Amino acid sequence: MSKITEEYEHSAESVDTFLDEVERIGRLIADNAKVRQFAGRTDCFSYPNLYKIIELQNTLSDISFSDSQIFNYFIFFEKGEAVINSKAAYTYKDFYDIYLHEEQYKTYDDWYSQEQHRTRKYGLATLQNYKLCTENSILPMLTYEIPVTSYSLSDKCIIKIYIRKEAIESLMPAISYTGVQFITDRQGNVTYFENYNLFDSDISMTAIENTADAGSLSNYISEIINLTKNKSVSAEGVSCKMVRYQGEQYLLVQCHSSRSGLTYYALQSSLAVKVRGYTTVLYMLLIISIAAMVGILLSIKMSTKIAKPINELINDINDVMESGPELDHKTIFSHMQKSYKRLKDINTELQDVIESQQPYLENFFLNQLLYGKAELEEDIGKNAEYIHFDYHDKVFWVVIFKLDAATETIFEPEADVQSLYILSITEAARKVLPDIWMVNNGHDKAVAILALPRNRQENYRCYTEEIVQKVKNELLPHVAKLLSVYGGTLVSDLSDISTSYENAAIMHIYIGQTFDANILWYTNQKAETLSYPSAEKSRILFRQVLRGEAESVYVSFKEIIQQYFINGNFSTYMQNLLLDDLQINLVKIIELLEMEEEQYKEYYLMLEQNHNGNLLDRIRITQSIYLQTSQYVYEQKTKKTFDLAAITAYINLNFGDSSLSLTSAAEALRMNEGYLSGRFKQETGINFSAYVEKVRMNKAKELLKAGNLTIKEIAACTGYTSENSFCRAFKRVTGVSTSGWKNIDSRE
Repeated sequence: MSKITEEYEHSAESVDTFLDEVERIGRLIADNAKVRQFAGRTDCFSYPNLYKIIELQNTLSDISFSDSQIFNYFIFFEKGEAVINSKAAYTYKDFYDIYLHEEQYKTYDDWYSQEQHRTRKYGLATLQNYKLCTENSILPMLTYEIPVTSYSLSDKCIIKIYIRKEAIESLMPAISYTGVQFITDRQGNVTYFENYNLFDSDISMTAIENTADAGSLSNYISEIINLTKNKSVSAEGVSCKMVRYQGEQYLLVQCHSSRSGLTYYALQSSLAVKVRGYTTVLYMLLIISIAAMVGILLSIKMSTKIAKPINELINDINDVMESGPELDHKTIFSHMQKSYKRLKDINTELQDVIESQQPYLENFFLNQLLYGKAELEEDIGKNAEYIHFDYHDKVFWVVIFKLDAATETIFEPEADVQSLYILSITEAARKVLPDIWMVNNGHDKAVAILALPRNRQENYRCYTEEIVQKVKNELLPHVAKLLSVYGGTLVSDLSDISTSYENAAIMHIYIGQTFDANILWYTNQKAETLSYPSAEKSRILFRQVLRGEAESVYVSFKEIIQQYFINGNFSTYMQNLLLDDLQINLVKIIELLEMEEEQYKEYYLMLEQNHNGNLLDRIRITQSIYLQTSQYVYEQKTKKTFDLAAITAYINLNFGDSSLSLTSAAEALRMNEGYLSGRFKQETGINFSAYVEKVRMNKAKELLKAGNLTIKEIAACTGYTSENSFCRAFKRVTGVSTSGWKNIDSRE
């Protein structure tokens, strides 16, 4: 069974790696400040928010997925009921009618209702069938969901990355004959399910979507999971044993991944296992036989090729010797010289064939070093010497040359163009350092293994900086601008080069694309073991709230979440314990603030109801209360209560500015954007953008009545960037065109 346990360990590792990449994509989007700001907007598709959509899209990565198994991603803004990515923007209804929705929701109302009421989760969601309206086809897909934190509790926003079912299916081991595979998350919810003729043909993942069938599928799965609770043979996180299920003999496999929290289950026919074992043995025998035959044939051919010229040489010498005294020594030497030359020419051809394979052998060996597959020190040394890799008395480190999209230009080269860029980077590096060992790792990345004598290891970073700068100088300016470089740790053994490579890769995955240094070096994370945060972090938040520094509170809270909830290895228990401490800190803060009794009760009630909630809701509510209390302190200190007259006066003075928005007003008035939005609607009954549009239309009516200005001039005076956008807005608000309004006014 060792082969089966290895397969499932490898599959779990592959799925986890794939989901890590999906997570990285989602975090890049979630960390975008524009996304958080947009979460508080309503009426997203009315002026001026239409321009804000374009601004938002310009900051989103136009991700061209090299892996076609990822279908797409969208950001769902619940407050504005908008669905947006870098290329498209939909209202909720348009997204359902025009683009994509779960097949089980037959009407928009059903879909909308579940979007409003379903529990949000972080991570992999359940496999479902989706209707792709543009092609009128059905796609089975999973979603990876990442909530976006924002300033206001009510500004809910979530990123959904749609993953094709084949992405997971292709990473799971194949099952022959009858069996079933499924994956559960930390809470025991089934996220992926595949039935291989074990249950009725209509029992599939869609049963989870169908209330009538959900019970039967749940019973099947519960029965299988219960079988794993007895004694089993364990192998590094994978357990497998033979069980009887529904009167038949099956092999039951369970594999738990502490990295992702997912548990993988498989139940397959024992007959299939035996047949697979026999098939594997036969294949191995066949491969060994073929390899032996090929080896024999090659040996015969090479022996013939080498032996033939040697035999000819011996025959020539014999002929010369038999001639004896008839030939002088010069003639004899001339004959021997010709024979030796013929032998040398034939062996040179053989040497050329061997040398032509050298680049492939080098590439294979370098990949072995990078991915840690060269395990025996003796084998590593032999292979290194064979390709002339000098490793004696040296230290090594890995440098990754990565093409990243330039965020300021919103440009990302196509895959084939990126490959050309990588080739030019490789050539430049070899020009700067002829003996550099490099391997292309995908269409957008090249990896170099650098080495120095041990007595010069202190200077390895300066040495690398010089090389990288020279490489950039050799490149075209726009290619050099796209190039990011990541450095790994220094290692002394060839077998540890894979560690240096992993460390350099981590810097790219977790740091992202933006940094000022020439090279981003890995810092030893082991020196910063993830222990329970000191009380100093709570004291920092405490001081920031009491000083009314909402922005600083937001940054500090985000750092805690990033370190202990996203990138860390804290258990769920420890994470909840940390949130308890943060909420206790909040209680102390609230007690010190001079609030109205109703506000006290509101905050205490929120904390009490949230105490036993799910982890994501606890994080969101805790962060929101920290931000709201810091905003309260700021207003008390500056004595800036909500002055509606001052805000409307600001709008009346600046309505002609096309950049006037909730964000710009909040910045000018030194208020929290979410707070301004909520209080403004509470005081006026309409949202901020609607009020601005109302002021602009009233002014436009006055200018039309005066008749002194053209439509284009009126549009500019009232804050519209074009005549067409002004006319559309005017007709939408008043119900008539600008010319129609002039006619009405003239009749009056």
